[in-house]
Amino acid sequence: MRYIFTIAINDIRVYIQDTGNLFNLFVVPVILALVLGFAFGGGSQLQYIRVDVVDLDNTAASTQLLTELRQVNPSLVLCPFDTVEDFSCNLNADDPTLTVSDALTRVEDDQTAAAIVIPAGYEQSLLNIEPIQIEYYSQEISQTDVVLQALQTAIQPVNGEVIATWVSIGVAQALNAIQDESILTSTAYDIARSKWAVDNIQVVYQTASGTSGITGNGFNQSVPGMATMYVLITAFGGMIVLLQERKQWTFQRLVVLPVSRAHLLGGKILARFLLGLITFTVLIIVGVFTGVSFGNDPLAIALIILSYTLCVTALSFAFAPLLRSEEQASSVTLLLSLSLAALGGAWWPLEIVPDFMRVISNISPVAWAMNGFSEVLFYNGGVVDVMLYVATMLIASLVFFIIGIMTFKYE
Repeated sequence: MRYIFTIAINDIRVYIQDTGNLFNLFVVPVILALVLGFAFGGGSQLQYIRVDVVDLDNTAASTQLLTELRQVNPSLVLCPFDTVEDFSCNLNADDPTLTVSDALTRVEDDQTAAAIVIPAGYEQSLLNIEPIQIEYYSQEISQTDVVLQALQTAIQPVNGEVIATWVSIGVAQALNAIQDESILTSTAYDIARSKWAVDNIQVVYQTASGTSGITGNGFNQSVPGMATMYVLITAFGGMIVLLQERKQWTFQRLVVLPVSRAHLLGGKILARFLLGLITFTVLIIVGVFTGVSFGNDPLAIALIILSYTLCVTALSFAFAPLLRSEEQASSVTLLLSLSLAALGGAWWPLEIVPDFMRVISNISPVAWAMNGFSEVLFYNGGVVDVMLYVATMLIASLVFFIIGIMTFKYE
């Protein structure tokens, strides 16, 4: 391992001695992140999202549900109940009430991001432990729907209360017939498990025509976007360096040194991997100063960064043996970096592109990373929520490394 680190540190030292590389590493990505962040409505101020609520029950239980919804996502303005300075619900001042028809029309006309309908008898159904359906309308139902995510989170504690009620009832009934404490514990567990399988409150999704106008902190998009793109550029730049070293016979001289070829290749790979992590570190610092919310699970962010950087490093070494000249490597670096970045959502959110483009975006590791960042930055997700993306990038890394190692030419 000592030889691997020695080679990697030497490559990094050579890299940073070039002022042009330093400029590309510390200045350009920061400038682009700031420009795009402000272009997407940046700044750390809270961006409000208008949501229409038709409460047909109008009870303490329905009011409590709306309170839970506000706590989950403070950026939601629930019309006509909420009043926010400099942000209007755009309702008739003389009659601000909403009907289901009014709310659906406002969603279709893009006047509001979504509409939620709490049915009449909501509280009584809770007390009777009866199934409840909450209607939800938006332009498009997707996993990245901010309002839908908040609503689903808000109803979770209510469903938990229902399960606790079932358990209490079951245990109380069992007390008359069962005195053994272990059997009572088993009975309570069985009741909870059976009721947890079916949520008492369910959200019924319905779509309406129109396009979404939801916005958020622009730096939540630009900071990870520019980081993923410049890690691509840094990793693919390693292909150019390898060709330069072969041309100057530097690499051939390294091959005859008393170090294994595995150590030599490992050092080259580690150098690009560490440079990629430096790029992410720089952009994360920018994110901290621009008000990016990195969620409550630093481990999830770390896993995305490490797996993505490893993946694009492996991808660059899989391509390296196919190239024959520095000019060819420069062209491929530019083409792949810009194409994969744009395709994967580094420049703009994937939510605004057509459905077929979202499908195609899955060929880009940038999309896997950006989807992971979206889960954490926008929806307060954790390790479990990003594991699919992390696992995908790790598997891709393994495949790319196998291809690169098998085809790499040392001479």
